[in-house]
Amino acid sequence: MNVQLQLSENTSLLLLWNVLFFVTIASAMITVSEESSCEDVVASGECECSRGLVSIYVRCNISGSIYQGRFIGNQSASIECSGKPVTNRTLIIGKRSQVQLRNCLYHVDPTSLRRTLDTFGTSDETRVEIVFDNDTAFNLSENYFQGFHELKTLRLNFKMEIMSPNVFNELTMLEHLTVRGNLNKLPSDLLIEQYNLTQLNLKDNQIEDIAVNFFRHQNILVHLDISGNLLTSITETTFSNLSSLVYLDLSNNRIQSMHAKAFHNTTKLKFLMLKVNKLASIPPALLRGLTRLSNLDLSANQLRLLPPDLLRNHTQLFRSDLSKNGIETLPEALFETNGALQYVNISHNSLVTLPSKLFHTLQRLISLDLSNNQLSSLDPDIFDQSPYVNFLYLQNNHLWFAGSLYRNEHDLEESSYSPFWPIRAQLREVNLRNNSIDRVDIAWIESPELKRLDLSYNKLVKFDNEDFKFMSEEMVVNLEFNQIAMLSLVAADATRGSGGFILFKLNHNPLNCDCRIASFVRFLQMTGHVYRRWRFTVDHLRCVDPEINREINVVKVNIGNLLCEMNDHCPDRCGCFVRSNNESVLVNCEGKNLTDLPNLTDVSRNFNHVELFVTNNNIKSFDLVDPQGYEKVREFYASYNQIQNLSGSLLPNVEILDLSNNSLSSFSQLTVLFNTSRKLESAKLSSNPWQCDCQLINHLRIIQNSSDRIVDSKYMRCSDGRDFNLLTVSDLCPMGGIATIIIFVCSVVILLLLVSFIAYAYQIEIKIWLFTNNLCLRLVTEEEIDKDKLYDAFVSYCHQDEEFVSATLVPRLETAPMNLKVCWHMRDWHPGEVITTQIVQSIENSRRTIVVLSRDFLESSWGQLEFRTAHVNSMAEKRIRVIIVIYGDLGDEEQIDSEMKAYLKTNTYIKWGDPWFWQKLRYSMPHPARVKGVRWNKASNRVDVMGTSDVS
Repeated sequence: MNVQLQLSENTSLLLLWNVLFFVTIASAMITVSEESSCEDVVASGECECSRGLVSIYVRCNISGSIYQGRFIGNQSASIECSGKPVTNRTLIIGKRSQVQLRNCLYHVDPTSLRRTLDTFGTSDETRVEIVFDNDTAFNLSENYFQGFHELKTLRLNFKMEIMSPNVFNELTMLEHLTVRGNLNKLPSDLLIEQYNLTQLNLKDNQIEDIAVNFFRHQNILVHLDISGNLLTSITETTFSNLSSLVYLDLSNNRIQSMHAKAFHNTTKLKFLMLKVNKLASIPPALLRGLTRLSNLDLSANQLRLLPPDLLRNHTQLFRSDLSKNGIETLPEALFETNGALQYVNISHNSLVTLPSKLFHTLQRLISLDLSNNQLSSLDPDIFDQSPYVNFLYLQNNHLWFAGSLYRNEHDLEESSYSPFWPIRAQLREVNLRNNSIDRVDIAWIESPELKRLDLSYNKLVKFDNEDFKFMSEEMVVNLEFNQIAMLSLVAADATRGSGGFILFKLNHNPLNCDCRIASFVRFLQMTGHVYRRWRFTVDHLRCVDPEINREINVVKVNIGNLLCEMNDHCPDRCGCFVRSNNESVLVNCEGKNLTDLPNLTDVSRNFNHVELFVTNNNIKSFDLVDPQGYEKVREFYASYNQIQNLSGSLLPNVEILDLSNNSLSSFSQLTVLFNTSRKLESAKLSSNPWQCDCQLINHLRIIQNSSDRIVDSKYMRCSDGRDFNLLTVSDLCPMGGIATIIIFVCSVVILLLLVSFIAYAYQIEIKIWLFTNNLCLRLVTEEEIDKDKLYDAFVSYCHQDEEFVSATLVPRLETAPMNLKVCWHMRDWHPGEVITTQIVQSIENSRRTIVVLSRDFLESSWGQLEFRTAHVNSMAEKRIRVIIVIYGDLGDEEQIDSEMKAYLKTNTYIKWGDPWFWQKLRYSMPHPARVKGVRWNKASNRVDVMGTSDVS
């Protein structure tokens, strides 16, 4: 009785335990059936779900086991596991025809595939893939696939320690099989029951050989991949039963030999991959009979020579790869029967030359790779029968092209035929990187479809305007790392055209920044809205020569420092250089032991400006037998000489004068120069033994008042060491003569002040009187000169100041009381006409040019052009035609152009913000013409004319 009770209690406890276990399992079980939606999955509370176009994506965490899956109806389920080992039936996926499991390890070592799949509650599979990314190893027993008679696709990708020879016997319907598991031996009967197999993948194992009859029942096999193994040879019988084989990949093995009849029964073969093996030779008849072959890859072997008939009668061959061998020469008839060949790769070999007719039968050739060989030249007829080549790769050779290989419109001889000429029409990419090319082929320029041309790491030494004129609408030309020293272009050509643009990469070239690249530099520095057909990468393009520009980026180089050497008519022992930006010649005679100034008669003949450097010589005097040419000297540098006297008339137009460190003692000629020269901007006079005595009094005021033009005035000393800037009259003369001098000077000053005051107070009346009496009309009216001009003023400005000009300046000029007729390019210029022509016409047709001078204007090339044009016209007519309006802060004075700086120092300007701005601007404009009977009405501030009055 007690025993029965105890048994009953134990049975009850066992039943209770089982119930609790199944309740726990049921509560943790997630079902993603073929009909489940995201709402159903999320309702379980253990999963996240998102929907794709035809699938749902699920991520579940069930007691530490993490599942990530992609499910498509009843078709497929792909599950990746992580975390704890899979728990039995915690995730149910239902009936699926295709199942993929990655890293899903059951907590008990599975003894069959059926048990593994039962873990997920699936059935009716026809395609199964099992993948493990780690080193998990399995033993595939004889019954592992029991129950999968209908399975058609099987992919096993994991490490296999033991594989039974009969493991696949039950899979008689199998069509696709992949086994990647470090296998080093294939049992001879492994595929004995696989009569329906069409695709076999044994890639990335360690298979060393294949049994003689291994493929005896695979006569319908189409795709075979045995790449990534350890095969060393292929015998006559290895593939003899594979009569239906179309694709064969034997790459990445160690094959050293192949029987001549290895493929004699695989006549349907189209794709043959033998790359990365150790083949040193190929039997001449190896490919004989493979008339359907379309892709052949023999790359990365050890071939030196190829049989002449290797590709004979392969009329359907589409792609051939012979790269990465050691091929030294190619048979001329190698491709003779391969008219369908479109892609040929012979790169990374040891070819020194190519037979002239090697490609003559390849009329459909699209891509040819001959890179990384030792080719030094190409026969002019090499591509004569290959008109459709799109991509040509010739980088890393030794190619150089002599002049006879270039064709132009003036040279139609056969010897001038370019090898690229026959294929120019279809070329899209040409890579000639790292060769020895020293010029541009006309065929590349006339290739309308060319998109990329790589000429980097070659020996080009120049690139001129004609070389830029590619026919292609849009392309990239890489010219980096050449030896280009000279670049020239015409800005009009660089902006011509529309649509696309051509990018020239010019970095890392040894550019010679002389006058020949001035147009190129000017184009790079051009501002404003200019469409650029040619564009340039020059962020690492720096000047190598001359020394003055060395290491300066080409965009930042000063155009004034672009010089060219000139040997004709240069004075003896001197060097002459042309400065292109202002048509000047630089004569450098520094340190030549000269005792006299050089003769400039011949060297100055074709130039408007001369810059003379005679520093560090032994010149003592300014005396010259023939002073002709010195009137053109604008800059004169004569420091460190022994000059004792100065001729003020010798340098009438000098702008910069350096006479420091000489033997000058008298100021007499110097003061004449300061008084008569309106162009002298700066002078250096320090380190001279100036005689500071009573005779200096007459010159002291002039010199001290010119201290703004004497840039080293603070260093000027008398011969006895006194500071020139601290001298007073009492320091120079005894007291006896001082009184007379002081009285005289004071009288002159008072008289000048009185005259100035009267002239200032009654300036309008004086000018009206002069105007009425036909006296000094040049000071008052310009009617006769300007009677045919269309406008009163032309406004010159940069586009950043557009708002000020359009909203403030122009409206005030065109309304009362000025009522001027203004030429404003936004309104009065004609679209389509050349900008430079319109600038000149606008200035010539206007009585004044109002320059709105701002920091942005100083950086504008067009603004500088407008100012110079107006300034030149003004000098030509000897009248003030330019009115400078300073708008805003001009920034660093040293950055202002020398011509502009000189104008600001020698002419009156008007500054925006001045309370008298509009009055000064109005007075600066042309005065009304003289009319007989003019009188001035002070009360109304008007000019009365013959009983009427006009606004002055």
